Amino acid sequence: MLPDVIILGDSHSNALMEGCEAHGLKAEMIRFSGNLWHGRRIVVHPEHGVWISKPKALQRQILDLRQKLGGRSILSPDVPVIGSFGFHLGRFAPMFGLQGHVTQRSEFEADPESLFVSSAYVREYVTGLRTSHVRLARHFDQQTNLVMVAPPFASNQPNMRTFYDFMLDWMRAVGLRVYDPNADLVKAGMALDPSYLLDDGRHGNGRYGAEVIGNMIAQGLIRRAA
Repeated sequence: MLPDVIILGDSHSNALMEGCEAHGLKAEMIRFSGNLWHGRRIVVHPEHGVWISKPKALQRQILDLRQKLGGRSILSPDVPVIGSFGFHLGRFAPMFGLQGHVTQRSEFEADPESLFVSSAYVREYVTGLRTSHVRLARHFDQQTNLVMVAPPFASNQPNMRTFYDFMLDWMRAVGLRVYDPNADLVKAGMALDPSYLLDDGRHGNGRYGAEVIGNMIAQGLIRRAA
């Protein structure tokens, strides 16, 4: 029997897997660290759908899942895929502000010593770091029914919000379907309630995953296989 959904992503995939289990969805997961996504080790493959160039030990995840699927490609039109990769904001948003760069005018007006950057600067900065991720998602979307899921918005730091919103808008502008859990779970101008997060303060927990998957089901983004 085919799964209801396949989860493909980084460490944020764990909460989504827990959410699927909480709602009785039959789910399979392929998870690689953010370092491998950034290192462009994850690629499109004509036979497997998805592949990792190295380390070879991690290729077993893909081969084992293909076996569970009866030898078919991991990416197919009849098994939807939840993608949890591509944002990784914690890898660049905090560093961006180390020298006082700010992306919101209200911050600049409150602190004239800060360095205000334009929306064009933000665009060039983020696309320079994440074009390969978005391109990969678009390739996956050509082979399957992909829904990208944004990560928990664990910080209301203004630069983080700017980059987060830019990633959402960019992905949607290029034709990707993107679910923003924070639109349903976070009050405007606030960060996600800590009760939804693991002790590391960055990753969603089982409660968070259950809420996210429940909202996705309610909004028709995923469903149980017939």
